[in-house]
Amino acid sequence: MKQAAHQGIDTQSSPSHLQAFFDCSSDVILEHDPALRCLAINPAGASLLQISPQDYIGKTSQEFIDHHLDPLPHPSFFQELSTCLHQVLQTGMRVQHLHQIIVEQETRFYEFSYTPIHDDTGIVAIVSVGRDVTASQIRQNQVDQVLRRAQTRLLSLIRMINSCNLAHESLRQREAVLQTVLDKIPQCIFWKDAESVYQGCNQQWADLVGIADADEIVGKTDYSFAWSREDADSYRAFERNVMISGLPQLHVLTSRLHVNGERIWFNGNKIPIQGSDGEVMGILCMFENISDRQRADELNKSAELLQLVLDNIPQALFWKDRELVYLGCNRNWGKAAGLQNPLEVVGKTDYDLIWKEEAELYREQDRQVMETDTPVLHLIEHRHNADEQEAWIDVNKIPIHDAEGNVIGILGTIEDITERKLAEIALQKSEARLRQQTEQLEQTLRELQQTQAQLVQTEKMSSLGQLVAGVAHEINNPVNFIYGNVNYAHDYTQELLGLIELYQQHYPTPVPAVQRKIEAIDLDFLLEDLPKSLSSMRLGAERIQTIVLALRNFSRMDEAEVKVVDIHEGIDSTLMILHSRLKASPNASGITVIKEYGNLPPVECHAGQLNQVFMNILANAIDALEEGSGVRGQKSESNQTATIHIGTEVTDNQRVRIYIADNGLGMTETVRNRLFDPFFTTKAVGKGTGLGLSISYQIVVERHKGSLQCFSELGQGCTFWIEVPITQNASENVEPHSAESIFTEPLRDFVQ
Repeated sequence: MKQAAHQGIDTQSSPSHLQAFFDCSSDVILEHDPALRCLAINPAGASLLQISPQDYIGKTSQEFIDHHLDPLPHPSFFQELSTCLHQVLQTGMRVQHLHQIIVEQETRFYEFSYTPIHDDTGIVAIVSVGRDVTASQIRQNQVDQVLRRAQTRLLSLIRMINSCNLAHESLRQREAVLQTVLDKIPQCIFWKDAESVYQGCNQQWADLVGIADADEIVGKTDYSFAWSREDADSYRAFERNVMISGLPQLHVLTSRLHVNGERIWFNGNKIPIQGSDGEVMGILCMFENISDRQRADELNKSAELLQLVLDNIPQALFWKDRELVYLGCNRNWGKAAGLQNPLEVVGKTDYDLIWKEEAELYREQDRQVMETDTPVLHLIEHRHNADEQEAWIDVNKIPIHDAEGNVIGILGTIEDITERKLAEIALQKSEARLRQQTEQLEQTLRELQQTQAQLVQTEKMSSLGQLVAGVAHEINNPVNFIYGNVNYAHDYTQELLGLIELYQQHYPTPVPAVQRKIEAIDLDFLLEDLPKSLSSMRLGAERIQTIVLALRNFSRMDEAEVKVVDIHEGIDSTLMILHSRLKASPNASGITVIKEYGNLPPVECHAGQLNQVFMNILANAIDALEEGSGVRGQKSESNQTATIHIGTEVTDNQRVRIYIADNGLGMTETVRNRLFDPFFTTKAVGKGTGLGLSISYQIVVERHKGSLQCFSELGQGCTFWIEVPITQNASENVEPHSAESIFTEPLRDFVQ
């Protein structure tokens, strides 16, 4: 309700709590504006009065009675309601009234409190709250009967005192008896004249206002005591209304400040005193101390409000005693535990709830918290709720202390973090997918870089192959011309030499001019050296032909289709091209090449690509031998010569194996594991790209479905095994050959 702010309730911070309290309260709650028009009525009130809220809201009680089409179930209530509201407007004070309402042919008593809500301009609303007090009213009626009889006697005595002109001594005796009776009554009793001046009281009231003798109150007013002037004004105004209306006000909830400073709550009855002529001549007030009952009601309201607050907290709460017996919980915790009402948990243990299997674990945690007096915070647990739904919870368990600091129980708070946990799991899965995609992208990037490098290298090798093939072709033609004519020149020379020999036989003494020419050209040396020169020319032409053939064999790398070739020709062609690096020079001894060729059949392969593999491995072997200290220079103490060992064989699974071994420095395990990685090189900058062995691995493994392996230890040289299938259709489902073969022992002896 919007006017609740005037009573100290913060509606801005908890509107849902107030609305829940308004809707769920079993008490009758109504709200009226200063014109006495209804602003609100809660469901409990509408149900009790058997009306529709829409019919009543916006009307005064009198308008509602006058314009209601059907007979009202409780017309007297609305008439009394209108009277009480007018009284609140007139006095500006809270009014208590007991209403009788017939419910299912039974009289029920509802105690209503009409409270004005003030602001700077005055009354802005009146809030009416009614509670069923039938049980207490029945008991009160019994007390009232006794009080009425006492009041009747008291009024009779007062009338006798006021109306009878008795003897003074007799009157004093009657007054003494009356005072004695009044002092024995446990209620506070006082009476005033029509001007609200005290005419008497009993001792209970005298003790409350702080006077020793009840007689001393005569002639005093409410301004004579410790109450504030505002309170005294409100008391006198209320009593004046009673005397003006001539109607008693019964069971009015009111309070007075005791002389000791304590505020006492009373169930008050104020009855106008009438003379024999019917005129009101004063007022009689009887106050019953109900402070304990009021405090109990306030505690109940506080407990209800506290439970309402706890039920609207988003976290689940529970609390146990020292024996781990539940003392209470809020609605969220009760729902998770499968309870219809949070009060059902009182007196239960964890063994009585749905988590029987985990009960001992929970109880052990609770014992440890209480025994160590140490809270457990943010304990993440995985469990299933009463509806079998999977849930994650954040648990806090805190020891409860009494005023002396002793642990008397445990408070638990539970926050459902299922959504957050599911979000974290989804995030982890998303991150895993992202990492996987990143790795795939990185792998794709590496493959693209490798493919790009391979394409560049292949293009370079293809261009080189085309250049070599062109050069070989251009050289081959004149060489064939020379080689083809050398034989004719030899034959022609032999015939000319034979002719010269006949001339010398038949003309031993030539003419002087011929003799001088013979001496000038040293004919005898010419006759001896010319056949040798022609023979050297033939040998040179044959050498050129061999080189051209090797170049043509090596330049097959641009051929895309698979061809049947002689593997040995490819190896020999590669060695021919590398001959200049193998032979001895003034600064280094030569490299010995030992060939142990087996009887290999023709092999289906990409010959140019395999030649590239041979070139890369042999070039690396030469580099390793050149870098080896003391291997190609002066002979070492063990007379070890730089050597490359090449062997071939046919394996038992229709493959050919080529091994190339050197007795260089070898390599570490770390280097060997990365040997076929793209761009990995141990050579100096500018000497190697790190692509040779990587491309060789792709040629052998991916293009030919073979295997390429390296065996090496530091200081023990290096051996490469190349295996390719003899025919490409036999390459499927064939495992690489094991490391043991007929070459294993000779290679081991050679490397060592």
